[in-house]
Amino acid sequence: MDTRANPVQDATTILGPCININPVRVQLPLPPPSEAGQPWTARELCHALHEQYVRIARYSVLDLDEFTACSTDWAPGTRFGCIVNHLPREDYPPLAFDGADTAFRSADLRICLPGQMLVRCITVGGGELKIQVLASGVVLDGKGAAALARTLLETGQRFARFPDALRSAPRFV
Repeated sequence: MDTRANPVQDATTILGPCININPVRVQLPLPPPSEAGQPWTARELCHALHEQYVRIARYSVLDLDEFTACSTDWAPGTRFGCIVNHLPREDYPPLAFDGADTAFRSADLRICLPGQMLVRCITVGGGELKIQVLASGVVLDGKGAAALARTLLETGQRFARFPDALRSAPRFV
């Protein structure tokens, strides 16, 4: 992951701003031991998730091993089929790594990976929030994806209206 905040040594060109789909994962935390049995408030849950996120996002450059250690509970050396999101311009050479094959794949609001889902939250002007649920047909059909997006939006609205109300553990149906 490279947020392009730091200049890269010996780089001749950096295109930006860099908008990457980074596989940042957060885990739903348990309440602190002193409050065992008490559900989180919306504010506490958001702060706990934010703390996990900033462990990754605060770095300008993060290698895969560091990324895995900071944002997952995966074993060291976990391998991925595809992790690079690279959108080359026509007048620049394609991305290349020593000993690795790379391929261009358009990120055109679709995913075509079996058994996977991507949820994107995008803020736009005027305080508008867009939620996109992109899923393979194995995971959700169109109605299910729309229902999940509505539920996420409604939950976000409740969190914003009542940040200090207690929230029960999330249940996924």
